[in-house]
Amino acid sequence: MSTIPRRSASRISNRIAVNRLAVRAALVLTLILSSIGMLAAAPVSATGCSTNWGSIQKSADGSIGGHVTKVRTGRHRCYDRLVIDLDGPRPGYRVDYVDKLIQDGSGEVVPVKGGAIIGIVAIAPAYDDNGSATIDPTTVSATNVTGYKTFRDIEWAGSFEGRTSLGLGVRARLPFRVFTLAGPGHGSRLVIDVAHSWNTPPPSDDVYPGRTGDELAVIGVAHDDVLNLRSGAGINHRIVARLAPTDSVFATGKARKLTRSIWYEVSTRSGTKGWANARYLAIPGAVDDVTSSYLAEHPRPAAISMVDLGAQVAADFLPDAQGSYIVMSVGPTVGDLGEVTYDVVGLADDSVRSLRLHIFAEPHDSGDGFELRTIEARFFCSRGFDGTNCV
Repeated sequence: MSTIPRRSASRISNRIAVNRLAVRAALVLTLILSSIGMLAAAPVSATGCSTNWGSIQKSADGSIGGHVTKVRTGRHRCYDRLVIDLDGPRPGYRVDYVDKLIQDGSGEVVPVKGGAIIGIVAIAPAYDDNGSATIDPTTVSATNVTGYKTFRDIEWAGSFEGRTSLGLGVRARLPFRVFTLAGPGHGSRLVIDVAHSWNTPPPSDDVYPGRTGDELAVIGVAHDDVLNLRSGAGINHRIVARLAPTDSVFATGKARKLTRSIWYEVSTRSGTKGWANARYLAIPGAVDDVTSSYLAEHPRPAAISMVDLGAQVAADFLPDAQGSYIVMSVGPTVGDLGEVTYDVVGLADDSVRSLRLHIFAEPHDSGDGFELRTIEARFFCSRGFDGTNCV
């Protein structure tokens, strides 16, 4: 029979702060995740790659540029590149991740291979003043990207009213950048680079508000607190709703970056729209029982209260990473079993924002305190969930 450590909640907090297991917690977490087959292995970073470009829409206003004359691709150590050549001034553009590629004019859906689609609109026609084509669309769709680390497909979506549209199929939702270059000669180029991986934790300017209708879960909010939903982005706007620590909302696809924070516009289940701090929102992932994996690395814990027991278990999942923390998101209840829920926020895998641990315990044999029975873990993703893995 295990001995119950009689530690106060304050001593548990101190233990978390100086937790000697933190150094190896990231390894423990990796073992747990790999053993249950929930998450894809974190990509290996290419040394020297600086691809903190974010994955939100990039756009630039501008008058109609030259005519589109060619579409070509190239491979680099850190990213794959697509270049649109024009015979005149630099064009304006809009480039962003889309749910589907729509044919200009007809409105038909154009199939695009890959795990995600980047829609590219160049404010430039692919026909001259006489209506004659300046590029053969079949050469675009026939572009060979076999062997590329990120690119999977390129499809033509038409040129209509001075705008030319393409669909770029990529492996997954990854960081990208867009810029224009002058030359050669009187021409110009529109360049889209898509990184091979999220090779570092998402940068502070990576605003991913989700697609319209995507579910976003509240994370990292204490059980006795709320997440305020405001009329605008920032704490100076009035509160329009209050979200509980385990509520969920729906993305509208809008985001705002402030000096020190990022805000998403969301809609509640009752239809109220408002803005919330993005650090407290994530995409729900899968749920699994991680008890056996945890006990393979730790003796079965016991404590005088469910608060202490939950904090002890959660601290064992806490990685040694700046900004990582745990918070009790659902307070303890006691019946035939004791229950408590903790969020572990800021994990070593940058695709996973948070881990929610629903901890069950049985009354200790001594009749005093609790001993761990089961841990259910739910993953919350930074950028997306493909039905199996955070991506």
